[in-house]
Parts: sequence; structure tokens; C-alpha cells
Amino acid sequence: MRAVDAIPQVMAFSEPYQAMQTGVVDGQENPTDVIYPSKLYEVQKYLTLSDHGYHGYAIS
Repeated sequence: MRAVDAIPQVMAFSEPYQAMQTGVVDGQENPTDVIYPSKLYEVQKYLTLSDHGYHGYAIS
């Protein structure tokens, strides 16, 4: 995210909706199968489909 001049914020999974609604953050990075059931589309203006993925775990 820093590569595109974004400042990452760590927060609980339940917080992005309210954070975007109140202007604490400008956006979020989640797959569409998370955005839809969480109703994040209600509080975000735009959606970029970038076909990227981040997996913060290792498979051994």
C-alpha cells in the first residue's frame, strides 16, 4: 500500500465500516467476497479490481 502512497492502518475486522463512515480512513483493501457481506460498499465511493492478492501466512 505504501507503494501507492497509502498509509496502512491496522484495525479489527469489525471496524472498517465505521472508520470509513466517519472519515477516519479513506478506503479498505479486501476481496469482493468480504466487501459484499460486510456492506462496505455502502460507505465507499469507488472500487478498484486489481487482481492482486496478499496472503499474510506461510504454507509449509
